[in-house]
Amino acid sequence: MTRMLYTASIMKTELLFPVVLASICLVLSACRKNTPSAEGTTAQNFSQPPIENNYKPEQASVLEGDWKGTLQIQQAKLRVVLHIVKQADGSFSATLDSPDQGAKDIPANAIQYTPPNVKIQWQGIGGIFDGTFENGGLYGTWQQGTVKIPLVFERD
Repeated sequence: MTRMLYTASIMKTELLFPVVLASICLVLSACRKNTPSAEGTTAQNFSQPPIENNYKPEQASVLEGDWKGTLQIQQAKLRVVLHIVKQADGSFSATLDSPDQGAKDIPANAIQYTPPNVKIQWQGIGGIFDGTFENGGLYGTWQQGTVKIPLVFERD
């Protein structure tokens, strides 16, 4: 009986991993709002309530640059790269790359920075990074849908 429960537990874990990874892959592949899909329909917009930009340019300059992180999904690792750029008007924009999935320049719709708290939202993919800027890194959680995964970004 114990062996059967152990085997069932292993099988459940092995089956859950591809489901979680596939879910994240599907969501990231629909990375742009209103992107035509293979069937000629519009890709789903994974909406979360929008957040507003609230940073002061002099505060947010510490966030500017390229950041690398890795999402650990059970046994798999998924690299992500965050780019934060100061625009000519003094505002900031952010994009996200997922090199392992071939996704590049996924635009963030909002950045909140109230030192040390950082929140960046990608409404088109239903993703939010919620964390803090400390010791030169961004430490927090990546949330996409109901899935929450720890994520640390370090300077590239």
